[in-house]
Amino acid sequence: MNDCGPRHTASGQTPAAAECPATRLTADQIAEMRERAGRTTSSFIDPAQLGRVERFVSGRHRWASAILGKPFRLRAMTHRELTLLDLAAHAEPAPPEPVHRVPEEPGAASVEPDRAAAVRAGAAAYEWARLAAALPVRASVAYNYSGPHHYEFHVSGADHIIVREPLHLGRLHRAAGRSLCWTPSRAKHLLFDLDDPTNHDRVPTCKPCLRTAYRIASLNPARSLLHSPELRDRAPRLR
Repeated sequence: MNDCGPRHTASGQTPAAAECPATRLTADQIAEMRERAGRTTSSFIDPAQLGRVERFVSGRHRWASAILGKPFRLRAMTHRELTLLDLAAHAEPAPPEPVHRVPEEPGAASVEPDRAAAVRAGAAAYEWARLAAALPVRASVAYNYSGPHHYEFHVSGADHIIVREPLHLGRLHRAAGRSLCWTPSRAKHLLFDLDDPTNHDRVPTCKPCLRTAYRIASLNPARSLLHSPELRDRAPRLR
């Protein structure tokens, strides 16, 4: 039952929303769920989970902030935080509601300059979740540990999209465990640790992988992942 319904003080004023607790879950319960999220978060994006959490937190940003222990922004969530909110929503299906809602529309609150990078990273993570959910096979992200000569860009490593199941689409064929940008000539420059626990929170930065993924998913490329409308690299043709 909601215990934060409309009330009035002696002066007739409605109390501030801050007087209503954002969640009835205890600190110990949240800590246990945070630890559980760290153990159970999969390398693969679950579209059902993403949609479930997005619907639940609508109008409940104050609750989500209390669970995460930081200001909530949907596009700034890591995969692990998504799992944490999903667990918390299951444990508390009817959070207490504040008397007054804080505006939650995009851009309603200004972003401090020192948080701009974190916001951009969060937007990229959200877009990767959307892209991964649209791919025809399961996919994850892994860092390329091949050293300083990373094919034509000659940069040290990148985060690549790895197909976890065989992919056969037109002229595009990838075995499970290979990156979307894989070619025989690039193979010796691609070295991945698919069991690296940090893979859960990675987003892809390899542009050939991203170009191919967007083409497969039939989605328009997002600047939050590709960073530039000028994509000078070449992704493999599908047909």
